Amino acid sequence: MNKPDPNLPPRHKYTVLILCGLLLLMGIDYLAIELLFNQSHGEFLHLALDAMSLVFVGVALFWITDKYHKKFIALTQTSEQLEQNQKFLQLVQDIGQLAYWELDLSNQTIELSDKAAKLINFPHQDKITNIQKFTEFVHPDERQMVKDVFQDCFQKHKPFHIIFRAQTNTANPVEKWFTLSGSPQYNQNDDPVTFLGVIQETTEQINRQKVLDESRNQFKNVFNSVADAIYIADTKGYIVEVNEQGLHELKMSREEILKLNVLELDPTVPLQGGLELLHSQWEESRKTGDVINYEGAHRRSDGSLFPVGMRLRATTFNGASALIGVARNLTQQKKQEELLRIQTQALEVAENHVVVTDTSGVIQWVNQAFEKCSGYSREEVIGKKPSMLKSGEHPESLYASLWETILSGNVWRGELVNRRKDGSIYKTSVSIVPVKNDTDKISHFVSIQQDISQMAELEEQFQRSQRMETIGLLAGGIAHDLNNVLAPIMMSLPLLKEEPLSDSSQELIKTIDSCLNRGSDIIRQVLTFSRGMKGDKITLQSRHLLKEVVSMIKETFPKNITIRLYAKSDLWPVNGDPTQLQQVFLNLAVNARDAMPEGGQLTIRGSNQVLENPKTFLNMAVNPGNYTCLVFEDEGEGISKDNLGKIFEPFFSTKPQGKGTGLGLPTAMGIIKSHQGLIEVTSTPGKGTCFTLWLPASAEKMADMVTINSANKVEGKGETLLIVDDESHIRNTIKLGLKKGAFQSLEAGNGKEGLSVLKANVEKIDLIVTDRMMPVMDGDTFARAVRNEFPGIPIIGMSGALDRPKVETDKNLGTKPLFDAYLIKPFSREVLLSTVQDTLAEHKK
Repeated sequence: MNKPDPNLPPRHKYTVLILCGLLLLMGIDYLAIELLFNQSHGEFLHLALDAMSLVFVGVALFWITDKYHKKFIALTQTSEQLEQNQKFLQLVQDIGQLAYWELDLSNQTIELSDKAAKLINFPHQDKITNIQKFTEFVHPDERQMVKDVFQDCFQKHKPFHIIFRAQTNTANPVEKWFTLSGSPQYNQNDDPVTFLGVIQETTEQINRQKVLDESRNQFKNVFNSVADAIYIADTKGYIVEVNEQGLHELKMSREEILKLNVLELDPTVPLQGGLELLHSQWEESRKTGDVINYEGAHRRSDGSLFPVGMRLRATTFNGASALIGVARNLTQQKKQEELLRIQTQALEVAENHVVVTDTSGVIQWVNQAFEKCSGYSREEVIGKKPSMLKSGEHPESLYASLWETILSGNVWRGELVNRRKDGSIYKTSVSIVPVKNDTDKISHFVSIQQDISQMAELEEQFQRSQRMETIGLLAGGIAHDLNNVLAPIMMSLPLLKEEPLSDSSQELIKTIDSCLNRGSDIIRQVLTFSRGMKGDKITLQSRHLLKEVVSMIKETFPKNITIRLYAKSDLWPVNGDPTQLQQVFLNLAVNARDAMPEGGQLTIRGSNQVLENPKTFLNMAVNPGNYTCLVFEDEGEGISKDNLGKIFEPFFSTKPQGKGTGLGLPTAMGIIKSHQGLIEVTSTPGKGTCFTLWLPASAEKMADMVTINSANKVEGKGETLLIVDDESHIRNTIKLGLKKGAFQSLEAGNGKEGLSVLKANVEKIDLIVTDRMMPVMDGDTFARAVRNEFPGIPIIGMSGALDRPKVETDKNLGTKPLFDAYLIKPFSREVLLSTVQDTLAEHKK
């Protein structure tokens, strides 16, 4: 009340406060009333009041102003009326449950109403007490604050309102909260004389506020601790709240973000119609309660964009409808997805087979290489176990050991033989790796397999090639020894022919001579084929080479195979290596033989062909021109269409294991290509195969064959020759042949002995004939020593092998052949004498 009449008794003041407070607490915000109070001696006071209420922290406060007041003297008042007024005042106090107090400034005493005394558990006799006594029920931590408030009342005489903790005076003190309000009262001179106020317990409201504050703090903490950005927007799309992660993601301050519309964050949402879309999403979520999910992008303060996954839902914020959005930064997820995509693509195109299973061995994923090799599609194997590939070639103990290894977290490595869908077998090199999750537990197994079937075949073929090379070397050594055996026989036969023998003996000598030449040819063919000796390309007649091959294979092929040769006598000559071409012809003939295990006919044809247009086959091509065409045609099993293009691949063979190396046809193709020719093949399964060779015809005239006629005897003039050979029978035969030709001879068993004999007879030795393969000192070393010490003496080399010595290089003599002439054993006496005579004649020039 603002300056009420000081003559108004306190009980009337309380009545005004109680009545106004009761009405305002009943929900009336504004109140205008008039009251009539009975004062002493029949005097009455008429008041007109205005009152307004205010709710603060759950406590109803009000301010009362008197519009006017006036005193008047009542003519009559009965005691009955007074009693009724007193009862009404008590009723208002009881209904309002108000506890009021009055502070007398003159003596600083406080008078408490019954309700106030009871509220703070004061004895009835202490209803009038001093400030010190009153503050005893205040919590010790709050007492000074309450004393300061009262002190301030004394000094400033202003209304006050405080909230404090109190500890009620009971056997078991209980902490409570109270609200204390007061306002000064003035006398007629406008001097403050008392403070009048109310006290109310607000423990429940304070506790409720604490819970609310704690809940708000918890919400704030959770709101700001979420790893995703959270935005709350009003129905117009403007952001009204954002958490700390949102500030971090957008690189903006809170003030900057709270000025934005959500449409300004996401450029993927069209500005035109964007708000309508936002409203439709909000309305859909509000009706269904569902969360709306979509992917978009957010723009940072620097203009950069980053992908986000959005989750939207309708909500209420600060009592108004709103839309809450949770934005997850997908940058790392997109990078991981891209990396996973690249890795998956890499695994898809990898040549190794990749199989992913769970811990039970159930297949989860396979790559294309696995599908291609196994013959199973991805759909056929997913959900099944790799045991479907078992070939039955491994014991169960191997698989048990495999599982024991990988289940213990270790990598298993080994080789497995598996079975394809079509039943065929393939061999793989396998590594199985356990994959662990975040909890360090095995979640999957990844099997990486490499098909090593071809590698195993190549290894086996390589081993067979090594065996063949060894056999070739062995055959070369045997042929060399056989040639040494045949050499004296071949040189001795002409001497026997000169002896007076019977006709039957002469016929036997002819037979021996024929067989000797035949054996020599066979040995030469074995050396050529097994060692692949190369010679210089010369102009030659392919018909002669074909005849030699046919002569050889007729003696070695089964009798159920018929061989027919049709080669024109006027075949054009070719420029080639006879040893290599002979190897090609022999290889094609052997292939035809193997294709006819039950017998058949091999037809070989030779003809002249003129190509008017270029001709190609596989990776070979020939230009138009004149060609010698050679055809090898059999009646064998033929070659399938699938294998026809593979037969020229190294180590590919359709023959059973152990029957072929797979090197013959690739070698033949290489030889024909080196001769600028072409080889092509046609075949019909069950009817046979035809190989056709195209060799460029030579423009040069073929060299005439020189035949040494025994009638043209070669006679020496008493020249002396040094014969060096470790085989005594060869030395003796050569010595006898030279003697018949009027030559003199000296002998040595190896190169070292030869040097000794040479030094002792250097003046009379005109020529040296030496073998190349000898103990102690071989023929090549011996020849080098002679060249260095006695360069004027010619040397003829001889050997049972087909390889010729390389050109020697000497710093003093320059570059020249190691031997002046060369003889390949076995040779006849005529060839020996002719070679000796030609070498001596050449040396005398």
